[in-house]
Amino acid sequence: MSGYKVLSDYSFTLERETVYGTPVGSAPIGLPTETMTFTQTPNKHRLNRAWGYRGQHEANTWQDTYGVVPTAAVSMIMTPQLMEVLLPGVLQNATDWTATSNVWTMYTNNYANLPLPKGNDEGYFYTLVRNSPATLDDERLTSAVPTSLTLSIGPTDNEGILMADWEFAAKEYDRSITVSGTIAHAELTDMYKWGELVNVSFGAYDLTSDFVSAEIKVTSGAKLVSDIPDGEFVFPKWEVSCTLKVIANSNTEAMKTKVLNRDVNLAETLKIAFGTSATTPSAEGDLILTMFAYATEWSSDYTEGEIIDFTFEGVFGNTGSSEYPFMAKFYHL
Repeated sequence: MSGYKVLSDYSFTLERETVYGTPVGSAPIGLPTETMTFTQTPNKHRLNRAWGYRGQHEANTWQDTYGVVPTAAVSMIMTPQLMEVLLPGVLQNATDWTATSNVWTMYTNNYANLPLPKGNDEGYFYTLVRNSPATLDDERLTSAVPTSLTLSIGPTDNEGILMADWEFAAKEYDRSITVSGTIAHAELTDMYKWGELVNVSFGAYDLTSDFVSAEIKVTSGAKLVSDIPDGEFVFPKWEVSCTLKVIANSNTEAMKTKVLNRDVNLAETLKIAFGTSATTPSAEGDLILTMFAYATEWSSDYTEGEIIDFTFEGVFGNTGSSEYPFMAKFYHL
């Protein structure tokens, strides 16, 4: 051993599996991240037993990982390649998502299109690896499914690039192994940059010129039945929320009024678009994120002129008109 390992010695990889419960390692993608955290917290068993000691005795104490669901968390910059590979993990589909003229459209699905990963090898599940420079020192999650995704963009945060925070649950965790396969690191071309935003709007209200930052969280509720690793993955309920920071203008005053409106059926489309088009992606780096949503709350900061934080809740509307709690359209060859 030549020295202590540091974070920069590792590679963190992901590869889609085809057979549930079977890890893969033939073509891992190196993720643009500094670290990926794996967690498998053991069950701590402390048998309460009268033994003549004024405290816990080792003979009545043990730990195990039976029934523990392993998890992972990773933050990474998003690119068209990673959108195609990983976004389906949270926006699951029983059959593979496909592109039309290189435009991918993915959204929050309903019952008929949700997969059975364990039962039918449907949907998207992945092998995640902390790849070490030393042998027998890798860590791996098998059949990992994203449970939540948080997308964020701001002028100074994360180099002004669209960032994704992912959380996963998995079937199995292994350590003290060596994973083979040549790593192809994700290229950071055609990133989604704050300076390349072409539209931010809510319904008819154009917020582009006064947009500051946004954070969208998409949760599928993905979990293993009965919270055990041998259960089937299910996706109980979509929860989509957004916090949008914007400089006050006439449109934001009208949006404040909408927050206080008591009527039903008043959701509108919240849009954040990068690249060359606010309507139809046509080149690498084009991305349109939409939520059919209600503005539910606002708060103002007057430190340097009024800056408003609006919160939104994604809902289903007329899905024939693409009114989904969350939808992403992007171009990728």
